Amino acid sequence: MQFLLIFPAKLAEKLTPIMKSYWQSFWTLLFPRICLDCQQTLAEGEDLLCTTCRFDLPVTRSWQTGDSIVADKFAGKIPVASVHAYLKFRKGGKVQHFLHQLKYNNEPEVGPCWAVCSAWN
Repeated sequence: MQFLLIFPAKLAEKLTPIMKSYWQSFWTLLFPRICLDCQQTLAEGEDLLCTTCRFDLPVTRSWQTGDSIVADKFAGKIPVASVHAYLKFRKGGKVQHFLHQLKYNNEPEVGPCWAVCSAWN
């Protein structure tokens, strides 16, 4: 099994760009990358989340509206100039699922994925 995991990486180093593209397509056919939320196969250029799930994230947009629910939690406890949350947490929702993936299922890629998603908004 270890040979199967190492072989494609060593082979990919020696391939031309066109052959590398074919090899990656073949590898994806055998081991498709799936969306962390809906479990559908990811398209070319998608990473961890499909486009549909990315647009369905419960974004708060509190930095645009100025209405921050999180700031109310800190009011009177510590002095803060500005507090904003990117996503809204709901028990059993997508955000809880992603946090669970990040913390308990060894998916550290979820953190940078959120950073990229927040940059698009």
